[in-house]
Amino acid sequence: MRATFALAMLGLLVALPVRASVTYDLIATSDSPAQADPASQAFPTPQTIASITLSDGIVAGGSMNFTVNCSGPGYNCPQPWPSYVLGGHFASGGCIPCATADNQPSTVDVTFNPDGTLSGSFRVTEDTDELLVGGSGFAWSGILGSDAINNFDVAGYWIDPDPLPVPEPSSIALILTALAALGASSAVLSDRGRFAFGHIAGGRQGKGAAPLSESSSLLRQ
Repeated sequence: MRATFALAMLGLLVALPVRASVTYDLIATSDSPAQADPASQAFPTPQTIASITLSDGIVAGGSMNFTVNCSGPGYNCPQPWPSYVLGGHFASGGCIPCATADNQPSTVDVTFNPDGTLSGSFRVTEDTDELLVGGSGFAWSGILGSDAINNFDVAGYWIDPDPLPVPEPSSIALILTALAALGASSAVLSDRGRFAFGHIAGGRQGKGAAPLSESSSLLRQ
Protein backbone atom coordinates (compact mmCIF):
# COMPACT_ATOMS: atom_id res chain seq x y z
CA MET A 1 0.00 0.00 0.00
CA ARG A 2 2.78 2.39 0.93
CA ALA A 3 4.65 1.66 -2.30
CA THR A 4 1.45 2.14 -4.34
CA PHE A 5 0.88 5.58 -2.76
CA ALA A 6 4.48 6.57 -3.43
CA LEU A 7 4.32 5.53 -7.06
CA ALA A 8 1.03 7.43 -7.52
CA MET A 9 2.54 10.63 -6.12
CA LEU A 10 5.64 10.27 -8.29
CA GLY A 11 3.35 9.79 -11.28
CA LEU A 12 1.72 13.13 -10.53
CA LEU A 13 5.15 14.75 -10.29
CA VAL A 14 6.17 13.39 -13.69
CA ALA A 15 2.85 14.57 -15.15
CA LEU A 16 3.50 18.25 -14.27
CA PRO A 17 3.40 20.33 -17.49
CA VAL A 18 6.57 21.52 -19.20
CA ARG A 19 7.10 24.11 -21.94
CA ALA A 20 9.55 24.27 -24.79
CA SER A 21 9.08 28.04 -25.08
CA VAL A 22 7.85 31.00 -23.07
CA THR A 23 6.08 34.10 -24.45
CA TYR A 24 6.18 37.46 -22.67
CA ASP A 25 3.70 40.23 -23.54
CA LEU A 26 4.30 43.94 -23.06
CA ILE A 27 1.04 45.36 -21.70
CA ALA A 28 0.65 49.13 -22.10
CA THR A 29 -1.30 50.62 -19.20
CA SER A 30 -1.02 54.21 -20.48
CA ASP A 31 0.26 56.07 -23.51
CA SER A 32 0.53 59.57 -24.89
CA PRO A 33 1.99 61.21 -28.01
CA ALA A 34 5.75 61.48 -27.80
CA GLN A 35 7.17 64.99 -27.53
CA ALA A 36 8.48 64.72 -31.10
CA ASP A 37 5.01 63.82 -32.43
CA PRO A 38 2.42 65.87 -30.51
CA ALA A 39 -0.24 65.32 -33.19
CA SER A 40 -0.26 61.52 -32.73
CA GLN A 41 -3.48 60.06 -31.38
CA ALA A 42 -3.19 57.85 -28.33
CA PHE A 43 -4.46 54.27 -28.60
CA PRO A 44 -6.75 52.55 -26.06
CA THR A 45 -5.16 50.94 -23.00
CA PRO A 46 -4.60 48.46 -21.51
CA GLN A 47 -3.35 46.78 -24.67
CA THR A 48 -0.65 44.30 -25.66
CA ILE A 49 1.81 46.32 -27.70
CA ALA A 50 4.67 43.81 -28.00
CA SER A 51 5.56 40.19 -27.40
CA ILE A 52 8.66 38.01 -27.50
CA THR A 53 8.89 34.21 -27.49
CA LEU A 54 11.97 32.59 -25.99
CA SER A 55 13.22 29.07 -25.47
CA ASP A 56 12.53 27.66 -22.03
CA GLY A 57 16.25 27.11 -21.47
CA ILE A 58 17.21 30.80 -21.55
CA VAL A 59 14.33 31.67 -19.22
CA ALA A 60 15.40 28.95 -16.78
CA GLY A 61 18.88 30.51 -16.81
CA GLY A 62 17.47 33.68 -15.23
CA SER A 63 18.61 36.37 -17.69
CA MET A 64 19.59 37.23 -21.25
CA ASN A 65 21.90 39.89 -22.64
CA PHE A 66 22.81 40.40 -26.30
CA THR A 67 23.42 42.99 -28.99
CA VAL A 68 22.60 42.70 -32.70
CA ASN A 69 24.62 44.98 -34.98
CA CYS A 70 24.19 45.89 -38.63
CA SER A 71 27.16 46.87 -40.73
CA GLY A 72 25.21 48.13 -43.72
CA PRO A 73 22.07 50.07 -44.64
CA GLY A 74 18.57 48.65 -44.71
CA TYR A 75 18.19 45.00 -43.74
CA ASN A 76 21.71 43.86 -44.61
CA CYS A 77 22.45 42.45 -41.15
CA PRO A 78 25.28 39.91 -40.82
CA GLN A 79 24.75 39.19 -37.13
CA PRO A 80 21.59 37.17 -36.46
CA TRP A 81 19.57 37.26 -33.30
CA PRO A 82 20.35 34.51 -30.78
CA SER A 83 18.74 31.17 -31.56
CA TYR A 84 16.82 31.24 -28.28
CA VAL A 85 14.76 34.20 -29.57
CA LEU A 86 12.01 32.30 -31.37
CA GLY A 87 9.75 35.13 -32.49
CA GLY A 88 7.76 38.20 -31.54
CA HIS A 89 6.47 41.57 -32.68
CA PHE A 90 5.61 45.06 -31.52
CA ALA A 91 2.46 46.93 -32.37
CA SER A 92 3.97 49.57 -34.60
CA GLY A 93 4.79 46.89 -37.20
CA GLY A 94 8.15 45.68 -36.01
CA CYS A 95 9.06 42.01 -35.87
CA ILE A 96 11.30 40.06 -33.49
CA PRO A 97 13.77 38.89 -34.59
CA CYS A 98 14.39 41.31 -37.45
CA ALA A 99 17.40 43.07 -38.82
CA THR A 100 18.49 46.33 -37.26
CA ALA A 101 18.91 49.37 -39.43
CA ASP A 102 21.69 51.65 -40.59
CA ASN A 103 24.37 50.78 -38.03
CA GLN A 104 22.00 51.17 -35.09
CA PRO A 105 22.40 48.15 -32.81
CA SER A 106 19.55 46.46 -31.02
CA THR A 107 20.40 45.64 -27.41
CA VAL A 108 18.43 43.50 -24.98
CA ASP A 109 19.39 43.09 -21.32
CA VAL A 110 16.72 41.34 -19.27
CA THR A 111 16.27 39.46 -16.00
CA PHE A 112 13.40 36.98 -15.67
CA ASN A 113 11.60 37.61 -12.37
CA PRO A 114 9.96 34.81 -10.34
CA ASP A 115 6.54 36.52 -10.57
CA GLY A 116 6.52 36.29 -14.39
CA THR A 117 7.58 39.90 -15.02
CA LEU A 118 10.83 41.19 -16.51
CA SER A 119 13.43 43.74 -15.44
CA GLY A 120 15.94 45.44 -17.71
CA SER A 121 15.70 47.05 -21.13
CA PHE A 122 14.73 46.48 -24.76
CA ARG A 123 16.28 48.85 -27.29
CA VAL A 124 15.15 47.42 -30.63
CA THR A 125 15.71 49.72 -33.60
CA GLU A 126 14.64 48.57 -37.06
CA ASP A 127 14.39 50.23 -40.43
CA THR A 128 11.03 51.90 -39.80
CA ASP A 129 10.08 50.79 -36.27
CA GLU A 130 11.52 51.02 -32.79
CA LEU A 131 10.82 49.78 -29.28
CA LEU A 132 12.86 51.60 -26.64
CA VAL A 133 11.64 50.61 -23.18
CA GLY A 134 13.14 49.86 -19.81
CA GLY A 135 12.02 49.19 -16.27
CA SER A 136 11.48 46.64 -13.54
CA GLY A 137 8.56 44.41 -12.59
CA PHE A 138 5.30 46.23 -13.23
CA ALA A 139 6.94 49.62 -13.91
CA TRP A 140 8.25 49.93 -17.48
CA SER A 141 8.26 53.00 -19.71
CA GLY A 142 9.72 54.26 -22.96
CA ILE A 143 8.91 54.85 -26.61
CA LEU A 144 7.00 52.81 -29.16
CA GLY A 145 7.73 54.28 -32.58
CA SER A 146 6.96 53.74 -36.25
CA ASP A 147 6.96 55.64 -39.51
CA ALA A 148 3.33 54.46 -39.86
CA ILE A 149 1.90 55.44 -36.46
CA ASN A 150 4.45 58.01 -35.23
CA ASN A 151 5.90 57.81 -31.70
CA PHE A 152 4.26 57.29 -28.33
CA ASP A 153 5.41 57.51 -24.75
CA VAL A 154 4.19 54.29 -23.16
CA ALA A 155 4.10 52.82 -19.66
CA GLY A 156 3.29 49.26 -18.66
CA TYR A 157 4.95 45.92 -17.91
CA TRP A 158 6.15 42.66 -19.43
CA ILE A 159 4.37 39.52 -18.20
CA ASP A 160 4.24 35.79 -18.90
CA PRO A 161 0.46 35.41 -19.42
CA ASP A 162 0.53 31.61 -19.15
CA PRO A 163 2.91 30.69 -16.31
CA LEU A 164 3.41 27.11 -15.22
CA PRO A 165 1.55 26.24 -12.01
CA VAL A 166 3.69 26.25 -8.88
CA PRO A 167 3.02 23.24 -6.62
CA GLU A 168 1.24 24.15 -3.39
CA PRO A 169 3.16 23.48 -0.13
CA SER A 170 0.72 20.66 0.63
CA SER A 171 1.53 19.03 -2.72
CA ILE A 172 5.24 19.30 -2.07
CA ALA A 173 4.70 17.70 1.33
CA LEU A 174 2.83 14.81 -0.31
CA ILE A 175 5.64 14.30 -2.81
CA LEU A 176 8.26 14.27 -0.04
CA THR A 177 6.13 11.80 1.91
CA ALA A 178 5.88 9.63 -1.20
CA LEU A 179 9.64 9.63 -1.66
CA ALA A 180 10.14 8.67 1.98
CA ALA A 181 7.54 5.90 1.66
CA LEU A 182 9.17 4.57 -1.48
CA GLY A 183 12.55 4.53 0.26
CA ALA A 184 11.12 2.72 3.27
CA SER A 185 9.42 0.15 1.03
CA SER A 186 12.69 -0.49 -0.81
CA ALA A 187 14.47 -1.06 2.51
CA VAL A 188 11.79 -3.51 3.68
CA LEU A 189 11.96 -5.46 0.42
CA SER A 190 15.74 -5.59 0.69
CA ASP A 191 15.56 -6.93 4.28
CA ARG A 192 12.98 -9.52 3.25
CA GLY A 193 15.22 -10.66 0.43
CA ARG A 194 18.16 -11.17 2.75
CA PHE A 195 15.97 -13.07 5.26
CA ALA A 196 14.53 -15.32 2.56
CA PHE A 197 17.96 -16.12 1.17
CA GLY A 198 19.27 -17.05 4.63
CA HIS A 199 16.20 -19.17 5.33
CA ILE A 200 16.54 -21.07 2.05
CA ALA A 201 20.28 -21.60 2.54
CA GLY A 202 19.68 -22.98 6.04
CA GLY A 203 16.78 -25.18 4.88
CA ARG A 204 18.82 -26.79 2.14
CA GLN A 205 21.16 -28.32 4.73
CA GLY A 206 18.31 -30.59 5.92
CA LYS A 207 17.97 -32.46 9.21
CA GLY A 208 21.17 -34.17 10.18
CA ALA A 209 23.07 -32.83 7.20
CA ALA A 210 26.60 -31.60 7.60
CA PRO A 211 27.05 -27.87 7.77
CA LEU A 212 27.98 -26.17 4.50
CA SER A 213 31.52 -25.61 5.68
CA GLU A 214 31.94 -29.32 6.46
CA SER A 215 30.42 -30.33 3.13
CA SER A 216 32.93 -28.14 1.37
CA SER A 217 35.74 -29.90 3.24
CA LEU A 218 34.42 -33.35 2.23
CA LEU A 219 34.30 -32.29 -1.41
CA ARG A 220 37.91 -31.14 -1.31
CA GLN A 221 38.96 -34.56 0.07
